[in-house]
Amino acid sequence: MRFIKICLGLFFLLFMALLPLKYSQLLGGFFGGVIYRLKNSRSYSVSKKNIELCFSSLSHSEQETLLKHSLIHTGMSYAEMGMSWLWSTNRSLNTISSVKGEELLVEAFASNSGVLIIAPHIGNWEVLNPVSYTHLTLPTKRIV
Repeated sequence: MRFIKICLGLFFLLFMALLPLKYSQLLGGFFGGVIYRLKNSRSYSVSKKNIELCFSSLSHSEQETLLKHSLIHTGMSYAEMGMSWLWSTNRSLNTISSVKGEELLVEAFASNSGVLIIAPHIGNWEVLNPVSYTHLTLPTKRIV
């Protein structure tokens, strides 16, 4: 069964990489909505528990709204993974229209104090390195 799940996952990534970004995101968002409505997946139960623990001050309906949006965006991230892994760097970079907080990074680098970027393993952070090398034209050093 594990082998079948792996094969289906790889097929999903390949299929999503064939689609334009807009359609891949729509389909991924749809799958995230299905996960929310079915309420029986590990993604649903873990997300629900995390939101209950981290956002206990929110009302039940606000937590449900956050849960729904979180799972929709998780589905979109899964759908984008095929692109970030299988598309060429230039093709991936051409889909980026803006970088939130770009001015903060530019200012930090201009101060010559050094900058350490710590990125959570959420979304498609694999695109961070090509963006920092090309779009932001920031001086970077790789620490191994």
